[in-house]
Amino acid sequence: MMISLTHCKCTACCQELKLITEQISKLNQTFQEFYRFFWCFLQPAGNLQNG
Repeated sequence: MMISLTHCKCTACCQELKLITEQISKLNQTFQEFYRFFWCFLQPAGNLQNG
């Protein structure tokens, strides 16, 4: 889900929305890295497939 800031009228709202979006994407990236690590940890050593 992408939030488009192109049609934004209010600059302050735009900045806030942009900050929130960046925070969410950072959090999502961290979660994905953690999930990948955790998934690899759960897998048998010979079964490290990229999924």
